[in-house]
Amino acid sequence: MCIRDRLNIVTMALQYEGSPPEWDSMLSTINLVFTSIFIVEAAMKLYALRFRVYWFNNWNKFDFCVVISSLVDLIMGALGTQLLSFLRAGPQLARVLRVLRVTRLLRLVKQLKELEKIILALIYSIPPMLNALALTSLVFFIFAVLAVFLFKGVTTGVMIDEYTNFQSFGVAMITLFRCATGENWPFFMYDAQRQSDVAPLFFIAQQVICSFVMLNLFVLIVNNELSKYQDLNNPLLSMGETLDAFKRQWCQSTSENNGLRISEKCIIDFFRKLGPPLGFPKGKSQFEMAKEIQALNIVCDNGYLSFNQLLFYALKMRYGNKGDFTSKSQKAYLMMEELKSRKDITEIAKKEKEKIRDEMFLKFSKANAVNPLMTLLYVRMTFKSWLKHTKDHNEKMKLAREKGEEYISEEDPEDLDLEEEEDEDGQPSENRKRDQSFYTGRSSAEESRHNSFYSLSLIHI
Repeated sequence: MCIRDRLNIVTMALQYEGSPPEWDSMLSTINLVFTSIFIVEAAMKLYALRFRVYWFNNWNKFDFCVVISSLVDLIMGALGTQLLSFLRAGPQLARVLRVLRVTRLLRLVKQLKELEKIILALIYSIPPMLNALALTSLVFFIFAVLAVFLFKGVTTGVMIDEYTNFQSFGVAMITLFRCATGENWPFFMYDAQRQSDVAPLFFIAQQVICSFVMLNLFVLIVNNELSKYQDLNNPLLSMGETLDAFKRQWCQSTSENNGLRISEKCIIDFFRKLGPPLGFPKGKSQFEMAKEIQALNIVCDNGYLSFNQLLFYALKMRYGNKGDFTSKSQKAYLMMEELKSRKDITEIAKKEKEKIRDEMFLKFSKANAVNPLMTLLYVRMTFKSWLKHTKDHNEKMKLAREKGEEYISEEDPEDLDLEEEEDEDGQPSENRKRDQSFYTGRSSAEESRHNSFYSLSLIHI
């Protein structure tokens, strides 16, 4: 993969102005081959990972955007400029899409680890660089106000003209920025010196502060972040590898649950197999591991933990006890941050549970192909039939009691033999007594309970 990307970069660098048509045709064919390889790679990843898992990785998002831009470039090249004449910016758009091929260079970042570290260090240095940029803007603001106050009358000179001068604040800012780049700033100083004798002091101070001090401040910030990132004791250096190891162990330990959750009984075994830095080292006893896990105060959901919950407890066990937090304010801050993290993890687990429930419901519905409306209709029809039959049965039994007759049900003929069953002593058998007690009558409490049940059933129906 790395060789493929480098070859693609080399072929993009072979294009030059005035090249023969055969050379351009060959480069177009090579570009078509590389584009086809990128499309096949993206399609295979989408098929293997599915869209939700594929789109979770930022590098996959970048690859997908590169593939889409390459496809649009190929389609516009196949249509030609004549069919794109309805677009006023058709040729310019085609050139922009061709320029987007250069973004394939960034694919090397995820393959070259050292280059990836430098890029990450630059990303981490953005917040302090914004502070330094604000300070630089303040310095330029001060010098621009002084320049307007001191050199407002200078209108012509070797470098000063109607477009580059100090007559207004905005133009003065642009002019001083041009001086800070080192472009002919002594000539600006000579032109301003004709009106004010403090021009050399002003421009030399502006060059020292803006060109040397402030510029080196940005370099110092980037250098400081690089030194922090390359420190072996910095957890950010190995956080990516540690997280990948955690994910691999999670997949192995949760294969029975489709990678969705892990049982609380498997937590000790999980951390034992995970190993340092988030897991336990070899040789540690079962009792010591159980003691450390118990100190985390893990809260399970019906005996299971999700991925985010277990990762939170693993990071807390590894990094939560480091540092000397003696003041009450620091301890309170840590407790508040932990409560926020727990709340966020609970919300994530709740959303995942709802999503899993919906997916299982859809899967079950598709597998059984059952219409829920028809199911509800069948249930109501069955209940109404049963209720009608039971009401008829009660009415017939009530009439039989009023007449003093014995009611005989027709629903189970085998159990309704009217012949007297007697035991060895000539007394009615126990089965006969039970049948008589069931068919001939019931207590008033049972009857009232029975009628109440039927009333409630009629209300629901």
